[in-house]
Amino acid sequence: MNSNSDEVVIIGGGPAGSALGCYLSMAGIKNTIYENKLRAGTDIWYEFIRLYYKLLPAFTHFIRSKQHRIEVLRLLQGEVFDRREVPVLDAMRKFTHAAETTPGHAFAGALSEIPID
Repeated sequence: MNSNSDEVVIIGGGPAGSALGCYLSMAGIKNTIYENKLRAGTDIWYEFIRLYYKLLPAFTHFIRSKQHRIEVLRLLQGEVFDRREVPVLDAMRKFTHAAETTPGHAFAGALSEIPID
């Protein structure tokens, strides 16, 4: 193995993955452990799906929005691993809160009963 051009990707940062990363580093081989990034992406995906089903009657508002469209498409494609990249999730939460707490809101009673947290 040529340590100047080879790189190893390790999926999982448990004891075995961490030990492997340590030994590869000591041997001068560049390596990257992807546990946290994958877990963060999964958490973001689940949050998005809960909000999607909660807001189903109003979801087109977010997909049509020039401000949020690209973020929603990235979420639908599973391409987000950092929650800070998708403020649309905060906007969806704010919309949900307003619909549930504002008397006479146009979507009062129209949102699903799915909990978002």
